[in-house]
Amino acid sequence: MQLVKYDAACKAISEAKSVDEIKHVHNISDAMRAYAKQAKNKQLEIDAAEIRIRAERRLGEIIRDQKETVGLNKGGNPKLLTGARQEPVATLADAGIDKKLSSRAQKIAAVPQKEFDGMMKEWREEVAQVGERVTTNIIKRGEVEKTKRDIRPIKIPEGKYSTIVIDPPWPVESMVLDKWESPIDEKYPTMSIQQITDMDIKGMAHDDCALFMWTTHTYLKDALNIIDAWGFKYHCCITWDKVGGFSLCGFHRRTEFCIYSYKGKMNINQSGEFIPTIINESKRKHSQKPKIFDELMRTNTSKPRIEIFAREKKEGFDTWGNQL
Repeated sequence: MQLVKYDAACKAISEAKSVDEIKHVHNISDAMRAYAKQAKNKQLEIDAAEIRIRAERRLGEIIRDQKETVGLNKGGNPKLLTGARQEPVATLADAGIDKKLSSRAQKIAAVPQKEFDGMMKEWREEVAQVGERVTTNIIKRGEVEKTKRDIRPIKIPEGKYSTIVIDPPWPVESMVLDKWESPIDEKYPTMSIQQITDMDIKGMAHDDCALFMWTTHTYLKDALNIIDAWGFKYHCCITWDKVGGFSLCGFHRRTEFCIYSYKGKMNINQSGEFIPTIINESKRKHSQKPKIFDELMRTNTSKPRIEIFAREKKEGFDTWGNQL
């Protein structure tokens, strides 16, 4: 097996201009690492791990530059401008780059260069567990930087509302299971818990206001803390049984929650058909909520109403969100 030298590989990464070039170096690093493990060559194994990480960082930079220049079409395929025409070029999938690798590469690329180099140097000096811990730490740091870059300052709509429905873009990490994968950050930009907390929801609420906040098992505790920070009082929780779900850590997760809290006096309809605390309705597209929920809001809550981070316009609501 012919092995490239470490310096030559690093030079190839820095000079790479295409996904194919990076994929080639990435494959070489995998071959180097496999050989190093077989030969029990610790130094070569560390070199191979660093080459792989640097190749993924360069891949992330190329994808980012593509998005910022000619962009990606709805299918995620790069387009090349040729005169007045747009002609498709090879997709990431064509080059053997799956969504999981693409997402990881963009997070690594989000770490500032000086900080990235420092993390790599510290890792090599410690001779840490090859490739694993340093990659995890860089990705976590990149998630923070990517969120800062993707999220613009939130300007809350003007006006006061008696009913506020909000589905925050919780900082959910990408999840890959055997049957499907969910690269959240490719569907919409997420926000940190602090960014969500800092939103001036209290400032857009009437003296008597109902707040309905959607959340998941993971962020249930955070949601309750945010409600307190916004000046609302918790009352009850609506559970949405989505009929289907996924299994993780020994639990079949098929539910989401909508927390009801209020400011001032409760202004919920208290006669006739009440709002149930359990909703059974099959899930639709990613992040879409049950249709029956909108009708319950229209018949049991006070106007004016607004849905924040809405995915579609709805009758009886003002709507606001970057996906409208």
